[in-house]
Amino acid sequence: MNLLSGHIIEFNIDGGSNRLKFLVDNGIQVYIRYNNYGEYTYVIQFSLEKFDQIRYDNFDDTWVVPTRPHHCHLRHNKDVVDSPFVGEPETDIPILSDIILKFINI
Repeated sequence: MNLLSGHIIEFNIDGGSNRLKFLVDNGIQVYIRYNNYGEYTYVIQFSLEKFDQIRYDNFDDTWVVPTRPHHCHLRHNKDVVDSPFVGEPETDIPILSDIILKFINI
């Protein structure tokens, strides 16, 4: 059972930008966005400091990783690594929830 829902203190859906945003109780903001072109972005933002976020997406197909075009922009730098995501909410959201829970429970 995923316990992330017990940590969500604010939730917002912006239909104009197809973006879901929620805030968890330790201050982490999470953004989930899909578009009509099969592209997605999952952002875990820790603070407003530059690069203090982890971003998973498939928007730019230029990164050489085994999971291309799916990739992860690492926190505090511009390096990119492979991603566990495939752009399907049914598959991705449970994985994303587990990742977020790890940062909540640090």
